[in-house]
Amino acid sequence: LDCCGNFNVLAPHSTCSLYRSFRNNRELLVLQPDEMLSITNDDPDQPCETFSVNSAIPIMKEMYDNGHGLFMANIGHLAKPVTKGNWFTETKTHLFSHTTMERECQLVDAFQEDGWSTGVLGRMLDVHQRNGLSVVANGISGKGPIVEGNPSLGRTVDVIPARGINTLSRVSLDTNNDGLSAIEPMMEYLNQDTSMNSGLFANFWAQNLIDTINRTEYLSALYTSTSLQYPHLFTGSVGEKLGVVSKMIIKNEERSVNRDVFFLDMGGYDGHGLSKEILQGNLPVLNRGLTAFYREMTYQNMLDKITFVVMSEFGRTITPNTSYGSDHAWGGNAFVFGGQVKGGQILGPYPKSFDNTDETNIGRGRLIPSISWESMWYGIANWYGISKFEEMNVVLPNNGNFGCQLFTDKDMYTVGNNTISGCNDRAVNLKMSMFLKEPRYLTGLEQKRICKAAIAAVAKNANVTSRCIVVDQKIIVSYDYNRRLTTVNGTRFLQTTDPTYEVEGTVSMDYQEDSTNQTGSEYIENVEAFTADMSQELTGICTDGTSTCETSGNTLDLVAQVNLFEADVSDSPSFAPSFSSRPSALPSVIPSVAPSRTPSVSPSDVPSNIPSKSSQPSSEPTKEPSAEPSVSQVPSGSPTKSYQPSDHPSVSPSESQQPSDYPSLTPSISPSDKPSLSPSKSPSDFPSTSPSDAPSTVPSLAPSSEPSDHPSLNPSESPTISSMPTPDDPSAKPSAQPSSRPSRDCGPYVPERCGNGGLWSP
Repeated sequence: LDCCGNFNVLAPHSTCSLYRSFRNNRELLVLQPDEMLSITNDDPDQPCETFSVNSAIPIMKEMYDNGHGLFMANIGHLAKPVTKGNWFTETKTHLFSHTTMERECQLVDAFQEDGWSTGVLGRMLDVHQRNGLSVVANGISGKGPIVEGNPSLGRTVDVIPARGINTLSRVSLDTNNDGLSAIEPMMEYLNQDTSMNSGLFANFWAQNLIDTINRTEYLSALYTSTSLQYPHLFTGSVGEKLGVVSKMIIKNEERSVNRDVFFLDMGGYDGHGLSKEILQGNLPVLNRGLTAFYREMTYQNMLDKITFVVMSEFGRTITPNTSYGSDHAWGGNAFVFGGQVKGGQILGPYPKSFDNTDETNIGRGRLIPSISWESMWYGIANWYGISKFEEMNVVLPNNGNFGCQLFTDKDMYTVGNNTISGCNDRAVNLKMSMFLKEPRYLTGLEQKRICKAAIAAVAKNANVTSRCIVVDQKIIVSYDYNRRLTTVNGTRFLQTTDPTYEVEGTVSMDYQEDSTNQTGSEYIENVEAFTADMSQELTGICTDGTSTCETSGNTLDLVAQVNLFEADVSDSPSFAPSFSSRPSALPSVIPSVAPSRTPSVSPSDVPSNIPSKSSQPSSEPTKEPSAEPSVSQVPSGSPTKSYQPSDHPSVSPSESQQPSDYPSLTPSISPSDKPSLSPSKSPSDFPSTSPSDAPSTVPSLAPSSEPSDHPSLNPSESPTISSMPTPDDPSAKPSAQPSSRPSRDCGPYVPERCGNGGLWSP
């Protein structure tokens, strides 16, 4: 179906910043906000938190929100991962042809390595049939290459019309005769007894015809006797076909079938003119069919047993043509649903821009696929019961050319637990250099053979499982410029030596090893050993110069000598980091200089070597003081309570509403403008500018020059000696204790001390 390839089915929501680029390049074909149904996305690697599904196909949103459906973003045919710089050289197919791309997306075998032009679903059935399971390939109103298996197994595709199963009857051959007598002579002639002159093909044809008649009569009776819960929903071209599929699935046990595959198609999406109108007219037909099937499978408790893929051979151009349509492009989107599908997610990097400057855009909105068909079918094959390395190489012969850029059933299904051997551990880029016998690029199959040789060398010498991709290559033709002038038969010319042809490239290798055993890293990073072994593997010439050494059988006649196979173990981060839809299992060696867009929910067990400097206070204070406290511009909303006072006074003391529970070890340099709520027990080196509301319990070292408003409760140990007599008036508040030196009455004996009379103290 060409629907999902169109970016008007899965589009950035109008609230996402990407929508501006989408709208500017899509122009009049853009999906408008009122034509959108929003879906959420939790993957921070995707450019939007909210995407949209076309409102004309709401069943996709329903299944996505129910956790039963997922999208594969920007998926398409690839022979290997490519870039804007090498896609034309590395992609050997007619990219924008309907016929070619329909075949490529159904075969999923870029190099036709099985030799039979079998399809990906047909090869899945081949594996199970060899393992003794009962399998059937079905085509509804036709068949496609996707369900064709290896002909040596003798399995054919059952083609069932949308109206039901055909049976051979008199009406099939003679509509004018009501009886069988008119066709009996013909049938007897076609299936007469064999004789000595009968050929092998005649016998096979006759037996096959009889088997077909018997099988169709059985299936017809079974089909007719099967009832659907929602027969009224199966309307339209897609609905009728899915009605047939539903009945066959319901009766799979009675049919004694272990594994079924079904193929059906819907045309009419090739909108070179008025493409938006065509899409909006076709999507409701598809929506009715998918809705009926989803409801029926749910009611029959069969949803967990099916995986349904809605896909297109390619996407369409983002920018419109002059006929208000869009043309053939490359990467598009696919939709996968089923009861055990891990729905509610978008797998594969969605384009981060629709401008021509984007790394996937090769012009007019033709997008290089971010992921290959192998990425999707790998996980589906896992769910279908295929996980062994050898069997997966039968189903997806080119899966090794995508390294670890594949999704397993663990990524795609709630019940999945498979991983890819050689992934999720170590990765390294290798610098490759070889002398070639002729000046040309390495073909795709030659690149695969180089990787097979590298994988074999690592397995043999380090006992490590690995995966490998030749990422890029360039050809260097060199001449010996030490030329000399030569004369032959009176003609003078420059004599040169033959040129040398060298291919330089980058090889990406993922490998898996025990954390306690570094044999893989030690071998791969041993340049001399790895280079010598690769030269031996690819040229067949042993390191000692003989040709009797053991190799993996991956020699290349093109390769004259391997000059270098060197691991790039640079400590510097990559200038072009990869974009993963899954988080890494290992922490980064070099922390990010920018904060994460989505911070982790749980704190790290290990503190950061380079702490971040936040412009905002922490919402929750730490339990332990920081070894390197930050200098915040904003006070904390929840200050921490220190259990030990600071050794140094604060440069900028806080204005706290509550006094500290612990006094400072070092007094403040400047006295406070306000009296202390809790006076100190020791005298201050600096007197207060304001008197204390509560007198000290310890006498002052420096008495005041003015009398106190509050008399002392205890007599002074060092009373003052007044130069003036006391006034005649008695004290307003007499002393509670007798004076240690009572005053005496002035008498005739001490007139010189009394002055004007009164009392005196000796």
